[in-house]
Amino acid sequence: TAGQRGGKRDLFEGGTRTPFIVQWKGKISPSSRSSELVSLTDLYSTFLSLAGAASTSKDLDNDSISLVPTLLGMSNKQEHHQYLHFEYCDQQSDNWAVIKNDPNERCSWAVRRNDGYKLMYDHNLKKTLLFNLNNDPSERRNLALFASNRRLIDNLQSLYKISHVPLQDVGYHGQTIEDENVK
Repeated sequence: TAGQRGGKRDLFEGGTRTPFIVQWKGKISPSSRSSELVSLTDLYSTFLSLAGAASTSKDLDNDSISLVPTLLGMSNKQEHHQYLHFEYCDQQSDNWAVIKNDPNERCSWAVRRNDGYKLMYDHNLKKTLLFNLNNDPSERRNLALFASNRRLIDNLQSLYKISHVPLQDVGYHGQTIEDENVK
């Protein structure tokens, strides 16, 4: 995790800040680097752009940005995320009723703005945490403890609320689903 707090399946930077390595001979300069804030969902728009295709998903259009300008060394033309939103629900299928009735009981979430501020709720710690990743990349100083950060916390919580999609009961609770049309 390169000194970052957390690890796999974690919303601390050690679990979300991972290398994105791309090779494209003749297009991407070898050993080039970028500090662009990206998400896995950006691959959707990137691949569509490279294929010259149009999107058919309005939902993904709102969450996905083509990385083609950055890949081709034209970062001055790169569109940027204003923030990224992450959620993780521990043991989702075993605790469906608990998660559906009280998501904070088994779910953690984080919102990271492109200015380096990150707010997260950790369901294991039962705490809301605020970090300035520009000054504290290892997430050791919880700024949520300071009353002077209340407006910032409220702003980041509002970003979470507009990004969060409540869990839906899709009818699967660990049982085998059989298709009635298949004999």
